[in-house]
Amino acid sequence: MSEQPDWDKYFNKLKFQEYKERSPFLSSRSYPTVYNEDRTWLYLGSLEVGVEIKNLAILKHFLDQIEKNYKSWSLNDERFYRQSLLKSDMELLKDIIADR
Repeated sequence: MSEQPDWDKYFNKLKFQEYKERSPFLSSRSYPTVYNEDRTWLYLGSLEVGVEIKNLAILKHFLDQIEKNYKSWSLNDERFYRQSLLKSDMELLKDIIADR
């Protein structure tokens, strides 16, 4: 039996594109939700769109869109990754809006 890799070291040197390609969950998916370097913009993975954090009106607009998309999914739909992405983006936007 071989020794397990040092996962922390592995992840620290892995570029995101390499990580995405090697992940069985991310390889065929869009990019996840992420802030830019100075946290002034947010890329919403569920909508594949960038949003300026200080623009409250657009944040509310995208929250509304995400809520509608989330509600339109049937409870029997088994695309759980998509549902979880919508749900997490929805909760994040609610938190950002509440802090404004």
